[in-house]
Amino acid sequence: ECSDVLETLSYLSAFSASQWVTTLGRHSKPFNPLLGETFEYVRPDLGYYCVTEQVSHHPPVTALHCEAEKWTFWEEYKLDLKFRGQWVRVLPTGLMHFKVKSTQHHYSWNKPHTVIHNLIFGSLWADHEGEVLIRNHQTGHKAVVVFSSYSKVGSKYKHVAGEVFDPTGKAKYHISGTWDEKISRTTVSGDSQSSLLWQANPAIPKAEEQFGFTMFSLSLNQLDEGVKLDSLVAVC
Repeated sequence: ECSDVLETLSYLSAFSASQWVTTLGRHSKPFNPLLGETFEYVRPDLGYYCVTEQVSHHPPVTALHCEAEKWTFWEEYKLDLKFRGQWVRVLPTGLMHFKVKSTQHHYSWNKPHTVIHNLIFGSLWADHEGEVLIRNHQTGHKAVVVFSSYSKVGSKYKHVAGEVFDPTGKAKYHISGTWDEKISRTTVSGDSQSSLLWQANPAIPKAEEQFGFTMFSLSLNQLDEGVKLDSLVAVC
């Protein structure tokens, strides 16, 4: 529950950065489903469900739709690749969308670029760079979150910074933190009032032996009680 548009944009800013925490230690080839393959994730205990479908195989494009009582989230995910010898740049081209049902306010935003280093020699690692623009399509409010690359800021490459603006373009909040630990918000007025928007959960025990998965990632493999494993094997 958010009290106003500025607060919603603040949390969406943190959400846009928090999703990259799972890139630490996870550099294997991503899952590539077959054309038309679907995946359903239902969490009545948390009050939402999600459905995804591979709508194109060449190029790979995935559509995602999530529904809850008070909000709707959807995304179309497509990416382009640029190889540069020792590294590759991943350029997501789809948008993410979020709608608040009570107000019908629609928000959308892009994703930053991801650069994967040491493709041939050394240990693989990734950083993210670029500007994320989050817009409220009804009111004109917006937020801008900037990801800094290793080539520009060195060891501080996990840091993100941004601002939340009213419809006139006046900054109301500062957003700062790191995409692997936590994101906070402070007021522009200078009263030093700060609030925590997101904090990463601790890694699961022996995460390196679980492909770097989080508890959420592991829950994706948990079969619903009404699904019989024998029927799944027969379909395969």
